[in-house]
Amino acid sequence: MKLSKNLSKKIVGSERFLSLPESAQALYFVMVFIADNNGFVTLPTQLAGDIDTKILCDIGYVKPLAFHENIFQIADWQEHKDGEIYTLEFKRGD
Repeated sequence: MKLSKNLSKKIVGSERFLSLPESAQALYFVMVFIADNNGFVTLPTQLAGDIDTKILCDIGYVKPLAFHENIFQIADWQEHKDGEIYTLEFKRGD
């Protein structure tokens, strides 16, 4: 089975994104990859309170939902869907 997600070159290639700690960048990639079709992602409790999650929220890459502390929305989800993109593809062995 092949899984794929798109990443906007405008976002992940920006100086702002590249200046983030590598651990925050990695978390963002994971969040984009596991997000649903509307850009919402549920993180385990230990990640939801993590410093990298806070960095991504403070800078505006993700938005926490007020009514649930473990659910976040990717702020630029539409850009990832519509912009000039990189495509991540993973093959899972059957």
